[in-house]
Amino acid sequence: MMAADDRNLRAFLLMETLPLCILAVSPNVRRRITRIPDLKGATIGLPSPGSVLHLQVNYMLKRAGVDPHEVSVISLGSYAARVAALESGKVDAVAVADPGATILQRRHSDLVVLFDTRTRQGTREALGSDSYPGGVLMASENWLREHSSEARMMSSAVLKAMRWIRDTPADQVTARIPVQYRIEDVSTYAQCVRTLVPALSPDGLMPPNLPIIVKDVVSTFDEKVRSANIDPARTYTTST
Repeated sequence: MMAADDRNLRAFLLMETLPLCILAVSPNVRRRITRIPDLKGATIGLPSPGSVLHLQVNYMLKRAGVDPHEVSVISLGSYAARVAALESGKVDAVAVADPGATILQRRHSDLVVLFDTRTRQGTREALGSDSYPGGVLMASENWLREHSSEARMMSSAVLKAMRWIRDTPADQVTARIPVQYRIEDVSTYAQCVRTLVPALSPDGLMPPNLPIIVKDVVSTFDEKVRSANIDPARTYTTST
């Protein structure tokens, strides 16, 4: 989306190879929703309309044969607001990442999850690909050109942290995170870490096919991206 605005930004480190979110159905939904086609006429809670997550949900709906215009979307902001709205029945479904996803699954053993892109199988079913860029580090082309050594040091530090997370028990990782940056329920947060680990990139390098997949997903419902002359190869670099 930023490439369509001609911001000349490039991703220089791939951190997560999955979108890492779920689409969950309210435990108090008034009608039976067990698969994505059942969402016709439903209300879905999202961080904000037009967000990247909204475009991904639209793409998933379309893949399942649902016109995105057949559902209503409301902005709910934080994961906590989406969890509360789902549990109260204010919305029929929400798209939410961790820790919200794990919180919901722990509170509701029979929670209906329509897609789960925290796994490779779930991502394949939702987006048609085993991988999809989640978190990345990005910067302007000018900054990368003028600060290549800083970019390399930053990439090295983040990769070292990612390796440590993979090689360290989840409860120990959780214990090292300052309390202001995690939820109070330590066991739930540790489970979030366990879910994250398989999605961490082993080397930080962007596979050439992934930006193409992102462009396909986003351009399906974003006219600006669809009409822009975007070269996916220019949206990332592996030279750092």
